[in-house]
Amino acid sequence: MIRNQDKWDIAFVVAVPSGVLDSRHLAQEVVSFSNHTHKMIVGCLLGGNSMKSGVHILRKASIPNFSELEEAFDAVGKALNHSATEESKL
Repeated sequence: MIRNQDKWDIAFVVAVPSGVLDSRHLAQEVVSFSNHTHKMIVGCLLGGNSMKSGVHILRKASIPNFSELEEAFDAVGKALNHSATEESKL
């Protein structure tokens, strides 16, 4: 169970390549986390080909991943703005 879900709406998972990080393991943990919440999860596995296997796992689980933080924030901002605009039309 994920605690304090009422205190957040979106989780951005940001990771860069390192000697101790296995992108596959990280992505599997993100998928597991996502399976236990109804909140928006956004991946930002930065590092190009070195993160490719992790990105593949996220895509397979329908978790968006962006190669740049600005792209992630822009996309989520646009989605939230669109959602708010649609709700105000009701």
